[in-house]
Amino acid sequence: MLVTMPFVLLLLDYWPLTGNKSKRALPKLLIEKIPLFLLVIASSAITWFVQQKGGTFAVLPLKFRIFNAAISYVEYIRKMIWLFPGLSFFYPHPGSDVSIPYTFISVIILSRCNGACILFWQKAAIPG
Repeated sequence: MLVTMPFVLLLLDYWPLTGNKSKRALPKLLIEKIPLFLLVIASSAITWFVQQKGGTFAVLPLKFRIFNAAISYVEYIRKMIWLFPGLSFFYPHPGSDVSIPYTFISVIILSRCNGACILFWQKAAIPG
């Protein structure tokens, strides 16, 4: 969440607030977000250092973390749309018990959702 915050603020400043009319405003907006980007870099470096010292990176191979990311996106979308028992503030990582077919289905669902969003965005775009 912290890493995306400066980018989201930049997007909010540039797109809805300026109406995408002033291309010269972008450098000014980038300069005013520099302190936030520095905080993100510092936080990311601290997190990386702490997790390396704690041995977190050596526990699971990268492929299991990527598979879990795809499944987690779909699970969060499902839980956002249809609330049911089992909601929690903490979801432990399944480790290497990640289902390959469920990962494949999750990637297909995510690509379809992204494609639909791009399609709707292009149809809703105002010319000019």
